[in-house]
Amino acid sequence: MISCGDSTVGGSTIQTLVDNASGSGLTKSDIDGKQDILTAGNNIRIVTTTDTTTNITTNTISATNEVTQDDLTFALSLKQQKINASVQLTTNTISSSNITGRIGTTISAPTISATETLLVEGTDINTLIDNKFASSSSETYVFVATVSIDKEIRADQDTVLPYDKVNVDIGGGYDNSTYKYTIKKAGVYMFSASATTASGSYDFRANIVHFNGINETKVKRFTNNRKDVFIIINCSVDDNIYCAMNNTSSSNRLELNEFAHFTGHPIVLT
Repeated sequence: MISCGDSTVGGSTIQTLVDNASGSGLTKSDIDGKQDILTAGNNIRIVTTTDTTTNITTNTISATNEVTQDDLTFALSLKQQKINASVQLTTNTISSSNITGRIGTTISAPTISATETLLVEGTDINTLIDNKFASSSSETYVFVATVSIDKEIRADQDTVLPYDKVNVDIGGGYDNSTYKYTIKKAGVYMFSASATTASGSYDFRANIVHFNGINETKVKRFTNNRKDVFIIINCSVDDNIYCAMNNTSSSNRLELNEFAHFTGHPIVLT
């Protein structure tokens, strides 16, 4: 240990120099807390801008959340072209208040999904489907008529064949009191009918008849040699279809039993 009683430096004692430096000069803590000199490198950018009005130059050092050239290059590699008619849009999610295709164009994809509502021309697609099924079911017409008991029919006593038991009548066109089917919706229909030979040596001749309100047309004949027939008829609303004996001869007889039927349904509605 070196002890100096009255050593001076520049005319001032060492103690005076220390006292004068404390609180106003550079201390050891100041030196310990200093930062290294910032220099431009991989993670530090120095941006120099000059105000053209004041001609003042400003240097800005940035080192937080910077975008590197690699980041920018990668982001650009993921970009898609401007959407037009020749560009395919590929994305996991499309979020828009309105997606519209021009008239005559088609928006298509293997799967189009919506987490809430998918609208087609302003109507929820579920509503459209429900309405479609409802309208389809309301446009269904079919009937099946048979007989409640076995009956022998004579042409000199009965004209219209009495298929009086209604098994099916969707659309409400068959009348089991007149034994006639009334067309509710115009279209092309298929009808079938059958009967059997009456006991004894009788032949029978009957027809499926189409009545359009003016003319009665025998469109298909069935006989003891051809007991089951069908016919396709172009029908208008309120036309009547029924089966009738061919003449009024007492020898023209047939039997309606459990195997006899009269049916019809549309092929195409117009």
